[in-house]
Amino acid sequence: MSNVYCSVYGLSGAAVSSLVGIALVGIAFSTDNWQHIGVNRSYLSALNISEINENIHSDLRYFDRVRGLFRVCFPFELRPKIDGKLYLNPVEEWCTNVDYQMKIMDGPLLPSRITHNAGLWFHFIRTSVAGFICYFMLTGVACVSGLIGCWRASGDNLISTSILMFLASLTGGLGMTFWHVAELYELEKVKDEKLEFFLTWPDYLQKATHYSVGWSYLVAWIGVVFTLASSLFFLSSSLCIRKELKEIRRRNENLSNKNRINLESYATLQAEGGLRGFYLAPPTQPPPLPLVNYYSGPFSHPQSNSFDNISHDDIYMNGLFKPKELVDAKL
Repeated sequence: MSNVYCSVYGLSGAAVSSLVGIALVGIAFSTDNWQHIGVNRSYLSALNISEINENIHSDLRYFDRVRGLFRVCFPFELRPKIDGKLYLNPVEEWCTNVDYQMKIMDGPLLPSRITHNAGLWFHFIRTSVAGFICYFMLTGVACVSGLIGCWRASGDNLISTSILMFLASLTGGLGMTFWHVAELYELEKVKDEKLEFFLTWPDYLQKATHYSVGWSYLVAWIGVVFTLASSLFFLSSSLCIRKELKEIRRRNENLSNKNRINLESYATLQAEGGLRGFYLAPPTQPPPLPLVNYYSGPFSHPQSNSFDNISHDDIYMNGLFKPKELVDAKL
């Protein structure tokens, strides 16, 4: 990368990657496709169990659904009957909220009479959401710091922006990690009838249900990676700007030293009685011109090709030689 455009390329990459990263994480945070939960209803219907026949048209667990950080939605044709628990989300899908028991945050941190693993699940999933909130806070501060650094061409501001973006990517990554841990606990650790997680379901429903990640999950990871890349871009651009400013200062110092030397020389020559020793003064009379006589005239000598007997004043005053002829004169 050229030194001239190093900071330009770095800032361009930082701006693009940071905006893309924040946008992707924001999209993932607000959408409900983190997890796809599929249910084999044909398998359940073939079992011909009375409990299944009672719940297959009303229980939410018996329908294909998608899950996000805050909602469980039913975007497919088959969905449960509309009741007070379901509402339309911004994209016109029927959803229900994931209950994090946030209403009790002003009192006990956890619901009463739950198992230890269930309490850990609450801590993990809440920490995941808190990690993403910290991500948006840090990226907001980093954007302001980055704009100030670009406007002032300040390497210190850009390094601060790089650190903030790195911390943002770290908190985003921690949010993703805690979401994974919460999912692991939900599927394999928590067996609490009060929460109705996977391990409390009937065996036939567990066999008929399969989980897979959705596009929101992938978009979130891509956004975190872009945020980390923007941190590296900001760091490289800050180093480039520092290098460029150092080079500019070096050139200014050299120019200042050169001007100082010239001024000192001028003052010395002025003190010695004039500028003749500094600038080449014109001679008091033209120097002798050893020219070949190519012309005949009143000043020509038939026996000689020299102008030894002709004065310089005669040569210049009578216009015997033109400038080109003076240049082309032969010794």
